Amino acid sequence: MNEQRKAGFDWMVYGAILFAAIAFLMQWLHGKDIHVPGLGLACGIPGALIMAGLIKLATGVPVWQAAERWGAMPSWKQSLFGLLLILAGVGLIGAVIAVYVHYLI
Repeated sequence: MNEQRKAGFDWMVYGAILFAAIAFLMQWLHGKDIHVPGLGLACGIPGALIMAGLIKLATGVPVWQAAERWGAMPSWKQSLFGLLLILAGVGLIGAVIAVYVHYLI
C-alpha cells in the first residue's frame, strides 16, 4: 500500500471519529433539551474529509492530481463514469433510507 492510500485511509478514520464525536454531542445535547442551530451542518466537515480520503484511497494519488486525471479523460468516459457515480450515490442514499425506515421507525 503506497503512502497516498495510507493517508487516504487515515483521513477516512479521522473523519469518521470526528463525525461520531459530533453525532454523540448532538444526541447528548438533544437529551438535555439544548438546541444549537447549525450544529448539524458541522457534520459536513468530517463528511468532506471522509470523501477526500476515499478519493485518495481509491486512486492512490492526491486529490488535486485525481482531478487533473479526471479532466484529461475523454468526455465520453467522464460522462459514463459520472453517471455511474451518481447512480451509486443515489443507490447508497436509498439503501440508508431503507435501513432507517425498516429498523428505526
